Amino acid sequence: MNITETKKYKYFINLTTGIEAFQDLPLVVDEVSFIRIQSSHIERSAFDDLLYILDDNLLIHLALGYTCVIIDYGARSNTSKVTRIGLEWIRFYLNRVWFNKFSDAFINNMNITERFTDISFTIEPKTRKRISYFRKFLKTDKLKLIGLSKATFNDGKNKYFETIMKELV
Repeated sequence: MNITETKKYKYFINLTTGIEAFQDLPLVVDEVSFIRIQSSHIERSAFDDLLYILDDNLLIHLALGYTCVIIDYGARSNTSKVTRIGLEWIRFYLNRVWFNKFSDAFINNMNITERFTDISFTIEPKTRKRISYFRKFLKTDKLKLIGLSKATFNDGKNKYFETIMKELV
């Protein structure tokens, strides 16, 4: 059976604020994965770093055709920087490297394709090689990466997130 026809989903909780989703959604800790896509990389325009440290589980599941859902909460904003900007960058770059697709990129309804294209030419060879590695596992012709986000007012409250995690096990 072709995995792209099974409509499989893989959920990733982005550390740290995404942990709050356990309070809002019927998630089971054993059925989700954890990932750390840092908003600080976006804030510093460190897009190479963001790609280089992407989780292997995320990349392999995307290559196999899973719909990967990244759950991350925004600091006093309904959308986090990771879901609004980071995922758009990841989609743009993976489409380019894996599928040789040159798709447009939008953030807040603004076309940023030219900016992302310029950034893509600055990606280090070691990062491009790492991302390209997963191309051999492609079982799909379409990248399915979506973000789920809402506002949190607990950003920076590490004890809050520690408590949630300790209550899950």
